Amino acid sequence: MIALKEHLRKFEKGVFVLKLCPNIRMLMASTEVKPDRLTVARMRCKQWTCPVCSVRNLNAWRVHLSKTLTKRFSGVLWAFVTITAPGHLHGEPEATVTRLQVVWKRFYDILRRWAGRKVSYVYMYEAHGSGAYHIHALMDIGAIYDKWPVIYVWADPRRHHPMQIWLEDTLTSIGGGWVCDIRRVYTLNGGSAAMAAVAYAISYMAKSGSWVKFKKHARRIGVTRDIGGLPKLPKTGLTWFPVRELSIDDLISHGTIEDVSMRRKVLSGHFEHGYYPPLDPDHRGNKE
Repeated sequence: MIALKEHLRKFEKGVFVLKLCPNIRMLMASTEVKPDRLTVARMRCKQWTCPVCSVRNLNAWRVHLSKTLTKRFSGVLWAFVTITAPGHLHGEPEATVTRLQVVWKRFYDILRRWAGRKVSYVYMYEAHGSGAYHIHALMDIGAIYDKWPVIYVWADPRRHHPMQIWLEDTLTSIGGGWVCDIRRVYTLNGGSAAMAAVAYAISYMAKSGSWVKFKKHARRIGVTRDIGGLPKLPKTGLTWFPVRELSIDDLISHGTIEDVSMRRKVLSGHFEHGYYPPLDPDHRGNKE
């Protein structure tokens, strides 16, 4: 969250004050919202690399996980797992994602067989300072974690949990890095375990945004079906159609155009070179 706030402070003027996506390349228009006018809405990019959309994505995931984990997973104990790629791949960020995709599938299959049941999870990729990626996963294995007694290793005064040792051995055997971690998500003052789990997940989602480009066609966040992804918006029953941009002729033909994203009526003075919204000429096709 700190990284997001610091980044947004750099954009205190212009489009970011209005919380508008700077990568808008399409409008959705409808004449059925209000029959006397054309209603348009700007389609945002929804990318985690966007300083505006990443904040909205984060808030949407916070609401979704809070509702889902509270209703469906009441009383479930959670653990947080960190998985890394081997050190020799850290100079190639995309190679670490490719390796982690394979390692995660193998690790989940092993964990599911070992636990004897389906394991629910939310995982997200986070970029290290070197550019290499690693995985943070919130998993409902807290009860299993608690059944294992804590042991001490004399060579290291820190406490070592048997599941930590098992995790290291398992990940290195399937191609992962030996640097890994597992820890229980505990609550304070009798708080909700679900909300504590959400706090853990959201903190790492904020870091995973980090304005870092991610591998194409790869999921930055993954969930099991019982948790599910972000819910779709409810259907309104209205007909919307995509338009690249509006021309001054559209204003003349419809009389009134309302931009619900900007919360204003579009006037002739809002058109630039005869088009609204003003876009990069490279995205106007043959209209220029």
